[in-house]
Amino acid sequence: MACFPLFLELEDKNVLVVGGGRVGTEKALVLLQFGAAVRVVSKTMSAELQTAALGNPRLTLVCRAFCDEDIGEIALCIDATDSSAVNERVAALCTAKKIPVNVVDQVERCSFYFPAIVKRENIVCGISSGGKSPLVAQFLRRRITEAIPSFLPEINERMGSLRRIVKEKCGSQKKRAAVFRAVFERLIKSENALGEDEIQKIISDTGE
Repeated sequence: MACFPLFLELEDKNVLVVGGGRVGTEKALVLLQFGAAVRVVSKTMSAELQTAALGNPRLTLVCRAFCDEDIGEIALCIDATDSSAVNERVAALCTAKKIPVNVVDQVERCSFYFPAIVKRENIVCGISSGGKSPLVAQFLRRRITEAIPSFLPEINERMGSLRRIVKEKCGSQKKRAAVFRAVFERLIKSENALGEDEIQKIISDTGE
């Protein structure tokens, strides 16, 4: 059965990544994009991780083998090692403490899947194949990336900034929805070239 997609707020949340190789590095760098405080535990660290950690207080590298005490107050855990014993231990500890855990390439030990991600500022798409085929998820990520207009993040910000004024000038939910739809359609059609005066006119013409 397909999994329900859920977007988590990770700003300033502690996240553990076990494994500092290629996959662990990839996961850690993605999590940093969402404001998480990432701690990587591994005997060896990739050069990319070491470079990323320079001057970055959100990324902590612990160069040693995993130990049980590493599963502390964390929001979630990514296990990206090639050791079956470590993978089993990490999954068991996280499950016991009800901490969401993803064991890379071991679906049976995961409590969540790490999606293929498309991120354009506050616009985020997460794609999952249910752990069956990363290639399917990667294919969709490429297609979605190509489909997102470069100006859409700016439109998203402009739409967000309109919420207060539309709420003040349009009393009913129906009128607010009509304003938002009209403004959004004009912004898309103009590729974000719609002037503020034109936006205000749309609001005034529809407002009460």
